[in-house]
Amino acid sequence: MYLPFFKYSNSKHPTATIKEPEAFQSLELYERLRGKHLKVEFHIGIDDTDSPRGGCTTYTMSILSDRLQHEELELDGYPCLVRLNPNVPWKTRGNAATALHLKVPKTRIGEVKEAAIEIVEETSDVSQPNTDPAIVFLEGPVPSILRHFYSRALTDILTVEEAEQLAAEAGVESCLIKGNRGTVGALAAVGADLNRDDHTFEMIAYRRKENRGTKRKVDPESVMEMNSKMGDSTFNNLDPDTGRILVAPHGPDPVLFGVRGEDPWSVAEAFKMIRPNEPVERATLFKTNQGTDAHFSRSRWITELQADQSGNITGEVMTHPVSNLGGHVFFRLLDNSGEVDCAAYEPTGPFRDEVLLLVPGDRIRAFGGVGSGPLGVLTFNMEKFEVIHLVECTESKRRSCKKCGGSLESMGRGQGGRCRRCGYRLSGPLKDLIPKRRQIQPGLHMPPPRALRHLTKPFSRIERQKTNIPSRSLRGTSIRNQLFKG
Repeated sequence: MYLPFFKYSNSKHPTATIKEPEAFQSLELYERLRGKHLKVEFHIGIDDTDSPRGGCTTYTMSILSDRLQHEELELDGYPCLVRLNPNVPWKTRGNAATALHLKVPKTRIGEVKEAAIEIVEETSDVSQPNTDPAIVFLEGPVPSILRHFYSRALTDILTVEEAEQLAAEAGVESCLIKGNRGTVGALAAVGADLNRDDHTFEMIAYRRKENRGTKRKVDPESVMEMNSKMGDSTFNNLDPDTGRILVAPHGPDPVLFGVRGEDPWSVAEAFKMIRPNEPVERATLFKTNQGTDAHFSRSRWITELQADQSGNITGEVMTHPVSNLGGHVFFRLLDNSGEVDCAAYEPTGPFRDEVLLLVPGDRIRAFGGVGSGPLGVLTFNMEKFEVIHLVECTESKRRSCKKCGGSLESMGRGQGGRCRRCGYRLSGPLKDLIPKRRQIQPGLHMPPPRALRHLTKPFSRIERQKTNIPSRSLRGTSIRNQLFKG
């Protein structure tokens, strides 16, 4: 039997090349050495470690990625933070799952699995009824069926049964800590190809355990200064209308603050400008699909809409938008298949005022998700919209006397008018229809940053679409040492 070339290192022969089986005591020894030195792709997906009382799936991944790097295992890129369909009704907060891609010797795969399971168990509050942590492991390249599963998880509701069947077909090993609901997100996270698709980065600082559940202490002036200096290389740091700081969440989770941006170097630089007024336990840089509009990728006919989906619909405005007592704005939209109510809700602020400027006949593309009322009536909840075509509006203006410019009074139906000042008589209608300038323009209209979802692309990224960046990466451990010395 002829064995392929294989290089290994030891004290006697640091670069010896083995070609023939006689160099080995046995084939078993060859396989053992081969497994020790040859690296394989290995992928980990984690979801649903959080609960309304605390916890965070990104925190779990932060600990795991640091542990594996400390053990000198090679990460293939950054840990991935993957947002999925934001309309899933049972999500805890932002419907995030995480993935880690590695290149590891086959002999250490068991060690990696044990570390992942141990850390998920330590960071999950399984006493909460809706917390169902799941871990998935995949050895080898990610198959296309997993890529497709991720795409569907951005826009639709997927079942656990689908996920379990897919895992079996793709050769994915699942580890369930309690229930099985987290399998969907964990599988989808592994299927996300953030090298091929548009992506951004977020660096997250985590709180020490004793401070969680208390008010976060982040210097707002430092956030404003960072936002001013970094320009469009970061996004959604603060809301320009209210001055509200957006980098720090408000729930009981362990996140202290997070900086989102275009590339890892800009994000790390911006991160160092922020002054936390409480100790930071750790920090991790994630590659993400946030701010990419990934959940709007699917165009739908109105009659195809189902509750809790995400996507976009294109049609003609049927009714004048109206605002109800709660400040929500509604109008009806029609396409070639049917019609649906569209809504812009009170928290979107000035976005509602732009919706109110639409009139019947305008053609728009609406982006958002599908809500369902008590009787199953569907509403398309808009996150933003694009004006494709505006109809011409007119207004009536009363004609003036041709002789003196005075006002005209009617002389009876169909009898024209007479000038009150000079008595001049005018035949025909007393009013002219003139074009009315529209107060809304073609193009994209969206809410302020405070009302945007994690996945929604902000204005600063509208013209940006990237598929990859240089492979040079920032190791999480070295970043933490640089940022939090002492």
